[in-house]
Amino acid sequence: AARSHDLLREVLLRDERYLTLVLEPGRPAEGLLGLKVRDLGFPPGCLIAIIRRKTRNLIPRADMVLEEGDRLTVIGEVSGIKELKDRFDLGVTRSDGDSS
Repeated sequence: AARSHDLLREVLLRDERYLTLVLEPGRPAEGLLGLKVRDLGFPPGCLIAIIRRKTRNLIPRADMVLEEGDRLTVIGEVSGIKELKDRFDLGVTRSDGDSS
């Protein structure tokens, strides 16, 4: 229902509508390492918007395998993002991308 790109961006960038997961051993989302995007089991209404891999930004594909060091930016419905925060025991997500 946003009437401009700026309003849409504002809605999507609210903390309750996105989170960043860092895939490294010892971090909350380490269990995602080696999984394909299609097998993540994220809640309905949540999707990976972008995968940052080393110096590249990748558009996720269902068959893409997640690697150590990947940073996933996940956007979605408030309830789904909360479920993911609970699943990965993230508590408060910081907007600087260092949430996990």
